Amino acid sequence: MTANGNIAPLPLAQKKPAMPKPYESEFTLFMREWLAQHPEEREVRRIGLALWWDKPQNVQARRAYDAARVPVSPYYDTAR
Repeated sequence: MTANGNIAPLPLAQKKPAMPKPYESEFTLFMREWLAQHPEEREVRRIGLALWWDKPQNVQARRAYDAARVPVSPYYDTAR
């Protein structure tokens, strides 16, 4: 408290130490460097990912699948 009865202000915040650099594996560092040296490979990687993951979605089939879903009992040994 100060002499006039007020609460003393908090001291100015000290400068916080810099956050440590997040861990990156040797493989990640290698891939970053390799892709920087071979920029054409980014397009090859994009095509490869699209081959496996970017599939057209059938919205009607998905809705039918969701509507037909049966809730699972939390206890498999009890019959419904």
